[in-house]
Amino acid sequence: MQVLGVDSKRLHITHEMYNEAGTLVATAEQMLLHVDTRAGKVSPFPAQIAGRLQQIRAAHATLPVPAYVGHVMRLEGR
Repeated sequence: MQVLGVDSKRLHITHEMYNEAGTLVATAEQMLLHVDTRAGKVSPFPAQIAGRLQQIRAAHATLPVPAYVGHVMRLEGR
């Protein structure tokens, strides 16, 4: 997993899975939203979590961004 970006309410991550031979076999890119289930809406991360996410993002900042990141997804005909 690599943290690509984070702001007050969103977390942009990518996952890669490799087999025992070291071949890339699966990828996933996700934009996650922090939702306050009591309020029923997107809300800022709690301060402690936001701070830790920023630390992780900073640690991942020098990693190369995979070429597949940022491509648009859509269903046929849309």
